[in-house]
Amino acid sequence: APKGEYHTRTIVGSSVERELGTDKITTAAQAAQATRYLYKSAVERLDGIVTDAKGKPLGVVGGFKGATNYSSVSIGTLIGEAVRIPGAARIWFSHNHPSGLAELSTADRRLNSDFTDAFRGSGIEPMGLLAIGRGKYAHVDPGNQEVGSQDIPASTTKTSVPVIERELSEGKEGPSITDIAHAKA
Repeated sequence: APKGEYHTRTIVGSSVERELGTDKITTAAQAAQATRYLYKSAVERLDGIVTDAKGKPLGVVGGFKGATNYSSVSIGTLIGEAVRIPGAARIWFSHNHPSGLAELSTADRRLNSDFTDAFRGSGIEPMGLLAIGRGKYAHVDPGNQEVGSQDIPASTTKTSVPVIERELSEGKEGPSITDIAHAKA
């Protein structure tokens, strides 16, 4: 890492709310209902929807934005935000395809495997990755089983949840980390 001061203390911050298209997410169809809003974006976006063990949405993490055919994602950022949500038990990953096609690419399948591996042991169970298209979705679960293009069910209820972002904590900063040796100490 480049020399500099790196803050070692962060807090969960939220300044906006996101309206989801359902108040319960236990199936891929419900996750598609919840994240249908992603399709409005002209560029690829990826959000993680964190729920409790019963499927109650607790927050949106990630908020990654890319270009018309890809989005760069930091898995470490997703984990760092998700593990700070009290009651977090599951996470659904969802991204849009501005092309309108709800089809999973090879890169999508690889990213799903990376999510599954990264969240192992975190206490939060990854529930797979969705591709949201024009009124349709596709889903790959953590075991790489796929459901092809399906209609997104109409929303019957809605709920608002915080969009979670880590922020630097106020007060005394932790020690400066200026190199790898300091980070490992």
